Amino acid sequence: MKSDKELLDAIEAQGCGVALVHDDDQHWYVVTDGIQNAFTDGPQAFQTSYWIDDEMVPLARKTAREAIQAWIEYESREDSDA
Repeated sequence: MKSDKELLDAIEAQGCGVALVHDDDQHWYVVTDGIQNAFTDGPQAFQTSYWIDDEMVPLARKTAREAIQAWIEYESREDSDA
């Protein structure tokens, strides 16, 4: 498994709204699909919704670190398939 720094660096490098989501069944997901209200005046309160589609369900893990690792591996496969 990658180090915590490597895991966080991968999320920071994404460049878009990445969320680490924990569901009621104790599963963690890294999610990039969703919407939020837009603002341009700096940090402020906002509302957001994320979608965990059928393609992302297999990436669910019991720890946040494992979920980030699974997402990195998934993204790497997607990039190599492109």
